[in-house]
Amino acid sequence: MSNAPSVVSRLLHTLERLSLPVVTAESCTGGALASALTGRPGAPGLCLGGVTSYSPLFKRAVLGVPASIIRPGGPGEVSAECARAMARGVLERSGLLDRHSHNEFKYGDCCTTTGFLDQLPDGEPTARRGEVWIGCYWVYHEGTRIERLNVDGVHAPPPHEQHCVDQADADRHERKETGRGAGIGNCAEVAQELEQSGKAPSLTKVDKENETVHAEKEAQSLTGSA
Repeated sequence: MSNAPSVVSRLLHTLERLSLPVVTAESCTGGALASALTGRPGAPGLCLGGVTSYSPLFKRAVLGVPASIIRPGGPGEVSAECARAMARGVLERSGLLDRHSHNEFKYGDCCTTTGFLDQLPDGEPTARRGEVWIGCYWVYHEGTRIERLNVDGVHAPPPHEQHCVDQADADRHERKETGRGAGIGNCAEVAQELEQSGKAPSLTKVDKENETVHAEKEAQSLTGSA
């Protein structure tokens, strides 16, 4: 997507102002979100890491997605429920949901994607081809924003013969890029709204509050020992 770099930059600049780190939990985009976020200057300090969980086994074992979501009869891997569980899972494993941890960061957010880019598993109706769920889960006044899009109609320009690129492969790449761009855009909008609403205080403010509490405790201890 041609506007992806500017959206990534906007997201990272907003996260920097808020001192909010970001993690990723991806399925259909196969690490494209993490690649986009870490490809910008200054990103490493804010991009803590990510998980690409492509199979149901990995989603359960690594991200802790409940079996009730993945098993037959449940919402399935490609659903709002799964996207939300993936995001929460990687935030838990990063320590960002543990308010009592000694991590550098106490807040953060997660970008997540899961979807059917082309082929459907057996038993899935053809109407679900191209269905992708993108999500953002933020820590601080915890919230999620999960959106659905369909990329079935997204096609790449016909590749030049000398490039030896299969059209189906090119289409899949284009759909992955579309999902990546939508995921980044979703998180950029959330970060901007959090900044405007004042619901994501920067760590500078948190650090100052902690310093004040520490100073008060130190003063009390000195008074008590005097």
